[in-house]
Amino acid sequence: FYIKLVVKYGDPASVNCSVCQNCPSNFGFEIPVGTQRRHGTLISWTVDHLTEWGLSPVCYYAAEGDQQCCSRLEITLYKPPDNVGLNIKGNSWVMSEGQNITLKCSVQNVAPAENLRVTFYSGQRQLGQKRSNSKGRRPVSETFELDFTPTKEDDGGEFWCEAELLLGPDGPQPPPVEKSRNFPATVFCDPTVLTEGNPLELNCSAVGNPSPTYTWTGPSERTCEYEIINISILIVKLMHHLGCGTYKQGLWFSVSCCYYCHIFISLLLFAFLSCHLTGFRTCS
Repeated sequence: FYIKLVVKYGDPASVNCSVCQNCPSNFGFEIPVGTQRRHGTLISWTVDHLTEWGLSPVCYYAAEGDQQCCSRLEITLYKPPDNVGLNIKGNSWVMSEGQNITLKCSVQNVAPAENLRVTFYSGQRQLGQKRSNSKGRRPVSETFELDFTPTKEDDGGEFWCEAELLLGPDGPQPPPVEKSRNFPATVFCDPTVLTEGNPLELNCSAVGNPSPTYTWTGPSERTCEYEIINISILIVKLMHHLGCGTYKQGLWFSVSCCYYCHIFISLLLFAFLSCHLTGFRTCS
């Protein structure tokens, strides 16, 4: 039968091998490293720094008739990664809402890889997990990829990944985890499209004690009409004269309106909201 031992690379380890009192004296513990001490029918094995990969020790005794009884020690020697790094295909953390993004988490020099689980995050939101297909016992380096589609909620958030070694109930609890750096991302959102005569409501409401005050700042040129309602709400619509006589019929063009909402709470809190609007109309 098998006995399991989980040891971190370079840590000390010890095991006792014992046989029954009436068993023959021809018994032993087969392992090429460490020190063994006998005390009657007990063999104590110790090693100060376990660094040998692929060990399969056997505790045995030879019975009558050349029969052998044995127990195998299943040693899982694990090594946390030297480094965990997150990257993005194209090396730019500036992205657009709805864009197809590939995140890459690199895990360096980890073992055993088959017990490795990699998790991708945006802030505290879990984006997905990946597992290794490697079955070897020695350390390996792998890169795991996750396809991801950002939303406006990811703007300003931080992306990161972690590598976790799941070594079962015989392993350390909680499982050892190594994390990457955090990378703040900028997500450009699809513009809000305004057509002439269709209003848009901008809500800059905030909660505070004492109650906040609001100041709206509109565009320097009167390319857009707006109206302030209930102090914190602004209604925007395009003006009806945009001077497009130089454009050909059917040509589309854009007009940008920028509004800024400043929120002040007793001079201790300052919040800033920028709303970018793009409007389109057909010139005739």
